[in-house]
Amino acid sequence: MHRTSSIDSDTNPRFRSWKRQIERGRKPRDADLTLVAGDKIVREVLQGKPEVIRYLLNPRGLPLGDLQEIPQHIEIVHLAPSLFRELDIFGTRTPVLLVLPPPLEPWEPASAADGAWLGIPFQDPSNVGAVIRSTAGLGAAGAVLLPGAASPWHPKAIRASAGAVFNVPMVRADTVPTAEDIPLVALDAGGMEICDYIFPARFLLLAGVEGPGLPEGLEPTATLALPMTDRVESLNAMVAASLALYEWRRRQVC
Repeated sequence: MHRTSSIDSDTNPRFRSWKRQIERGRKPRDADLTLVAGDKIVREVLQGKPEVIRYLLNPRGLPLGDLQEIPQHIEIVHLAPSLFRELDIFGTRTPVLLVLPPPLEPWEPASAADGAWLGIPFQDPSNVGAVIRSTAGLGAAGAVLLPGAASPWHPKAIRASAGAVFNVPMVRADTVPTAEDIPLVALDAGGMEICDYIFPARFLLLAGVEGPGLPEGLEPTATLALPMTDRVESLNAMVAASLALYEWRRRQVC
């Protein structure tokens, strides 16, 4: 039998703790629970990553239906509808999960697998999630969270990734890697045309942060430009990174 409980008051210690953790901001702590919301993502995480799930939260009175078939270790918590709405920050009105994701391990470039590694500097968790979705879809080796980047475990990042954060190797870099660690391929409008570049077997792809651009003092192995018209000055950095990954992937399979 599943453990079940009910929460009716906003003074309940567990409710208050969960709310603080969900709202903590773009850098939740490793020990924080985080929110997975959206019917499709919830079902996929239940099926594919049940070990990270601690609680299934449900508004009292909403039938669980086929979600009754969930692992026994997950506690089902029925909340008063008004309390559920406070935690259901995306307004899904369907059961949500509280998960404890694994901590991001330090990246060791020397032992990294071959392929494209995407360096992620973005401070907006939605951009982090979206580009991790591209990383998964285009078959990159993994994602490297650079200093200052938003957490991939932020609820907005999880939602924007469509759950891909649970399926992509992710590590953290406490400093920006150098070309001595691994070939660095940077994106910049002033670089050589990407069509003319031969990608190394293993490399780190870097797109600049919106505004500041690439990290100051960065000395990349190569700087590449995407083919663009003169109708815009630049592309969104997340879009540029995704397009560069596509070009790398195209050459692997075509």
